[in-house]
Amino acid sequence: MKFYLAQASYTQEAWTAFVKNPQDRTEGLRSLIESLGGRLHGFYYALGDHDLVVLFEVPDDKVAAAFSLAARAPGHLSGLRTTALLTPSELIESLRMAAGQSYKAPEGFSQGG
Repeated sequence: MKFYLAQASYTQEAWTAFVKNPQDRTEGLRSLIESLGGRLHGFYYALGDHDLVVLFEVPDDKVAAAFSLAARAPGHLSGLRTTALLTPSELIESLRMAAGQSYKAPEGFSQGG
């Protein structure tokens, strides 16, 4: 299972509907993620660039893409971004893999220039 962070905002029409009919969207979101074989770890409303932040776990990137598409389909979200996350141990494994590699910069590239 892989971890993902989703960030999105609600459209103005969605906020208008929420004001008229306040509702907790947690269970609907949990149901979507669980129907895709995943697990919801956190769902928060945010003050800032995004209206909501979701931390979830699903089997792979294809399933995360399916989540993103299904969440977007009703049209009440805007700017949905889904980001794959690495655990500290996954990052350490990647660092170890990168340590033995070399990659030449493009010809004519001058660092700091």
